[in-house]
Amino acid sequence: ALDHLVPYDGPAPGLVVIGGSVHVRGGAFPTPLALTSVVPLPSTGRVRLIVRIFVPGSGGPRRRAWEAGHYNLGSVGLVRIGVQAPSESAPLAPSNTWAVKSDLVESWLKEDVVAGVDYDAGSGTLVIHSNSHASVHTSFEAQTTAVDNDAPGELYFAAQLLRKAAATPQSILSVREVVDDAEWSSFINHIDRGQMWNF
Repeated sequence: ALDHLVPYDGPAPGLVVIGGSVHVRGGAFPTPLALTSVVPLPSTGRVRLIVRIFVPGSGGPRRRAWEAGHYNLGSVGLVRIGVQAPSESAPLAPSNTWAVKSDLVESWLKEDVVAGVDYDAGSGTLVIHSNSHASVHTSFEAQTTAVDNDAPGELYFAAQLLRKAAATPQSILSVREVVDDAEWSSFINHIDRGQMWNF
């Protein structure tokens, strides 16, 4: 369930949302914090997004593999809003839930992590590419997930900030749509080879 969900045009203490960017100024607000698009995803066609999470000071050496959760900066995926309305029989039924989610671990020796989100409504699939690294020897492999477009509720794009990113002043979450096929192909080529991308 998503307990703390706000639209991209909604304010939150210590958070500034301008266009497709979120800037953490400081202050206390609940985490994890998921931010969604203001309109649901289309029922046909394709939506491709580039997401970047920048966290100052992240990307250092990792001493303990079992502390992998500490290096999670956020998540990207699709949320389903209006899944179930609370009722007398289920007063705590969640109205918002993740349909698909992929965690983004900070890059090895880099202060940002970048992901490409490719949603194809026609085929009902979501593909996520990223330069996220679980360790110096393990790179992120593109993940393809089937999405049930007939399930109750509407699908929205969502990006989530986890505690490390949300608690670090000057962290930035940026999202932009890509409509040009050549630009998207160039981006995927860089990311899948573990290279940096000029956001």
